Amino acid sequence: MSNIVEPIVDSCLDEEDKREKSASQERFLEAFKRVVESVAQRLNEQPVIVAHSENTFDGSGIRRLLSNKFEFDKVNYHTYICYLAFMLKENFLNDGNE
Repeated sequence: MSNIVEPIVDSCLDEEDKREKSASQERFLEAFKRVVESVAQRLNEQPVIVAHSENTFDGSGIRRLLSNKFEFDKVNYHTYICYLAFMLKENFLNDGNE
């Protein structure tokens, strides 16, 4: 999956986003939505089949999520909180090592 997600994340973030240590919730939402839309498009073009379950992921679930503003906003909020927690942890660990 990293061969799908990582290139998409890199292509969706502009240079300022890549330089920033943290992002506002609005900028995070914009970047997150671009990434999610790109993942859905990529899965539509090249579905992924999970061998042990034989489930095929074609991005349709992601497109349904994107079409439901309430559900997408909930996912975005929780993702942003996780992002903030990760950034706090990284900053705390880096401050101790410098």
